[in-house]
Amino acid sequence: MAIKSFTLTAMEGRRFPASGKSRPSQVRIDHSNTITNIVIEGPGRAQIDFRYNVNYQGLGEVKLEGSLIFEGELSDLETTWQKHQRMPNKVAEQVHNTILSNGSFEVMQLAHKLKLPPPIKIEVPRIHVKDDSKGSTPAGVNPDLFKP
Repeated sequence: MAIKSFTLTAMEGRRFPASGKSRPSQVRIDHSNTITNIVIEGPGRAQIDFRYNVNYQGLGEVKLEGSLIFEGELSDLETTWQKHQRMPNKVAEQVHNTILSNGSFEVMQLAHKLKLPPPIKIEVPRIHVKDDSKGSTPAGVNPDLFKP
């Protein structure tokens, strides 16, 4: 079972007008993704259409639509989708994680342009410099490397 392609077909971003209130110090960011349709294209190949929304608690929202190609054993997928409009857990996990990982990157770019917070926590690597009388070297780096 594998995801073979990920394609976006629509992107929409909106920043809501500022209200009279001051900007909140913390913003709740809700993610949701929904499978809108599954089409079996042939033996072992299905196109899965999705919607991915990120809501910024009154500040704005970003919406993506797209599709991905799933290849693998489809008998359970086809049966479960037709009867219950859901996917088997193993397939659902892979599909939703692909949507979240690829979609979050796109949402991050749109959010930046709209001056909204990033939709995921970003940790930037930091260098800590140790100050001593011999000179400064980054923590964890052999100071002998900096000697002439």
